[in-house]
Amino acid sequence: MNNNLHFINSHRYNHQGAKGIEVVDGHNLEITEWSYANSLHGKLKTPHKYFDAYELNKYTEEIPDTALALEFHLNSFNSPTIEGYEVLVLDNDLKSLEYAQLFLNCMEKNFPSRRNRGIKLITERDRGYNNLLRLKQIYKQAILTEAFFLNNPSDWIARKDMAKVINKFNTLIG
Repeated sequence: MNNNLHFINSHRYNHQGAKGIEVVDGHNLEITEWSYANSLHGKLKTPHKYFDAYELNKYTEEIPDTALALEFHLNSFNSPTIEGYEVLVLDNDLKSLEYAQLFLNCMEKNFPSRRNRGIKLITERDRGYNNLLRLKQIYKQAILTEAFFLNNPSDWIARKDMAKVINKFNTLIG
């Protein structure tokens, strides 16, 4: 089993990020970025899963130089029709950029009809910068994914399908 991918939930239990609606058996249930990411843990084949990036401070001695941090987020916007997925990378991080493209390739293969919003090279002025900067203090490579828009029902990705993408990505980075 590949030990190089470290899956990190977006946000924290006490600040769960964007909110959306999931329809389950005809009932609308509120869901958050954090709860969706947390529900993926049992479906992922990587043994390294963290509930949030702040938790990593406890494990820095155990993180190998070859590990890649994938901080998993979901987008939200005030328009319920916006859609697509993207990956954020620090603008000067060429190795992580390669991994970001590989992740996008996995998404595109599994969701060919969805909008690929591409790779966003971010600087200190951009959203996600502090998250990636914190990860880069621990990991040599780090990417931040925005897998879909949580508040757009037509952009929704089932957990089993999202886990399939992440598990495939995990095998490819080995």
